[in-house]
Amino acid sequence: MVFGLHVADTTYKHVMEHLTNYRYYYGVTKELKSAKQQKMSPQRRLLIQGLAACANEGLMACSCVFLRKHEYTGPYLHPHSYGGRQPVRFRNFVLKQLLYFHFASATFETEERELVLDRFEMSLDDRLNLEEYIRNDYELPAFKHITHADSIYVEMLQVTDMLAGPFKEVALQLADDELKEALAFVRVKDITFVGKR
Repeated sequence: MVFGLHVADTTYKHVMEHLTNYRYYYGVTKELKSAKQQKMSPQRRLLIQGLAACANEGLMACSCVFLRKHEYTGPYLHPHSYGGRQPVRFRNFVLKQLLYFHFASATFETEERELVLDRFEMSLDDRLNLEEYIRNDYELPAFKHITHADSIYVEMLQVTDMLAGPFKEVALQLADDELKEALAFVRVKDITFVGKR
């Protein structure tokens, strides 16, 4: 599962207001991390309700793509897949599927776009290949910067991670109805049967 959060420079302050209130009122000083949870704390539920309100008002957007590995027909995952088994290319391909889906249904426009990715272990060549792979796709918007960061230093990456964990429970149909309702603002697409695009 790959999860994306889109906040514009003009709407960032509204989203941050909810996060700041959550941290202040509940004394949350550590990095926000997701946890496998079929239910969530009342405090975190309030934060997610605030984020849902932001999404419903068009101040932010969340998108997610997922696949079922055993049924997956796209490239790079299995030895018999198009391109063979190539984990780095597979990860990049899934990220690009998220970007296609997200920007095809984006509800707001910004003049400049920056893509901030949660850092994962990649060689410099792999990072440069990923950036080239994204920048050379004319179906995607132009990104001023593509940055890799550790989520401990970037609040919106923490929010993305915090939402992705519970959403995985929703996607796996393990979540309670309240959690499903709380995360209903996330747009989701199954890419199990995607082509090699």
